[in-house]
Amino acid sequence: MANVNDPNGFTPAYHMSGGTIRPSEFPIQSGATGDIFAGDVVKLTSGYVLQGGATDAPLGVFGGCEYQKSTGEVVFTRRFVSGTATLGSANIKAYVYADPNIVYEAQFTGTPAQTDVGKVHTISTTAGDTNNNRSKEGVTTTTASGIAKLVAYNRYENEHSEIFDTETSDRAFEEEVMLSGFAQAPVKGEGAAVSYDTAQETFTSRYTHETVALAFALTEEAIEDNLYDTLSSRYTRALARSMANTKQVKAANVLNNGFSTSYPGGDGKPLMTTDHPTLTAGDQANEPSSAADLNETSLENALIDIAGYKDERGIKVNVQARKLIVPPQLQFVADRILNTPGRVATSDNDINAMKNMGMLPEGYTVNHYLTDTDAWFVKTDAPNGMKHFERASMATGMEGDFETGNVRYKARERYSFGWSDWRGVYGSPGA
Repeated sequence: MANVNDPNGFTPAYHMSGGTIRPSEFPIQSGATGDIFAGDVVKLTSGYVLQGGATDAPLGVFGGCEYQKSTGEVVFTRRFVSGTATLGSANIKAYVYADPNIVYEAQFTGTPAQTDVGKVHTISTTAGDTNNNRSKEGVTTTTASGIAKLVAYNRYENEHSEIFDTETSDRAFEEEVMLSGFAQAPVKGEGAAVSYDTAQETFTSRYTHETVALAFALTEEAIEDNLYDTLSSRYTRALARSMANTKQVKAANVLNNGFSTSYPGGDGKPLMTTDHPTLTAGDQANEPSSAADLNETSLENALIDIAGYKDERGIKVNVQARKLIVPPQLQFVADRILNTPGRVATSDNDINAMKNMGMLPEGYTVNHYLTDTDAWFVKTDAPNGMKHFERASMATGMEGDFETGNVRYKARERYSFGWSDWRGVYGSPGA
């Protein structure tokens, strides 16, 4: 059965960054000519929203409008009716999905071929349905001319998720208090009183969320010259790449600065050191006593050290190594160590014990933001180890400026990275 020919305009489907789909506010001039339906593609002319034509540079997709009638009644409607007058000739508030990273669903007004996929096509500007106040626009099979296709670099994204456990926050900062637990239970003599012990707070780790934001503007002249579509798409992707880069750099810097005494944790020591203080268990290490390059022996020693972790009162804790974290320069070494059936660089037939025993079950991951080419790290399953708090996820917004006619685009998010328990990672700076 043939598909029903029933175009319904452009419906927002999803955001390419995974963010929230939200409209931006632009003005419609009181008494403007031309109906605009929800789902119609619109343009910006002299700072005002109008229905876009097939060859116009699109601002975005119309979602509805809000205004005050001459009677004083406030109206919200999915359709702007041509010639609508407002109280005091005030501008009408139009809600426009202007973010170029929004993906829409729309009807193809013909029979597309496989070769049409990925091309830029012309908007079919059909009059809207006045009964249901909905758009009837779609996409034609005619390929538009003179429209540049986007060329943008890919980016490394979410590499922090391989290192940090993410939690949400609803405060300006988060604090996590480490508790000592109890010492080993003693033997109670017959008739003797039971012994008491006291749990204590050892140290507090504080996560202060940072606000990361960036914006750009497109001039009214660029919009008039039909450069909005190409420039905005390229700039917004560049903006997303910039925001992602900042986040990954901040995350990786927890490890990059992990051996420096200038970046102490809650216990007053750097993340990786040989002398983490405890209440009664003496100093403990999550770093080799002598800096070592990544090889079979050094990694085996790291796994042995991790198996010997104790809590603040000297009780052994079951902490397991999960994955190896390396810079790009060590990825080949890591692959040979973990995935070779036999021992690396030996002439005998010994098995690769780490592979055979299922050590490091999550294998290795490459972090492209590590700055030390021979430093390497082992993430463990210690609870409350490496932490990422998300205060406000990335949000984008776009608005038009009435005085200049410029269109401004902004991205913003708030987060923090750090650690609560140093047992969450083991690291070596390399020899």
